[in-house]
Amino acid sequence: MAKAQEYPGLDAAGFLLVALGHLVKAKERLAEMPKSAHVWWARQHTTLAANYARHALKHLKQEKEETCEKS
Repeated sequence: MAKAQEYPGLDAAGFLLVALGHLVKAKERLAEMPKSAHVWWARQHTTLAANYARHALKHLKQEKEETCEKS
C-alpha cells in the first residue's frame, strides 16, 4: 500500500478535496479495466468513498457558514 503523503497547509476541506480528486481518478481508471466482479466491487466502494467525501465537505461548508454568521 502506498504511503500517505503529507499536504502541509491544507485544512480538512482541502484534504477532502484532494482525496475526492484521487477517488474520481480511480473511478475513471476502473472504468477502463476489463469487467470482473472484483472491478465492479472496487468501483462500488470507490463511489461510496467519494460520496462520503462529498457529504463531509457539505457539512464542513455548513459549519463554516454558521460560524461566519455568528461572527
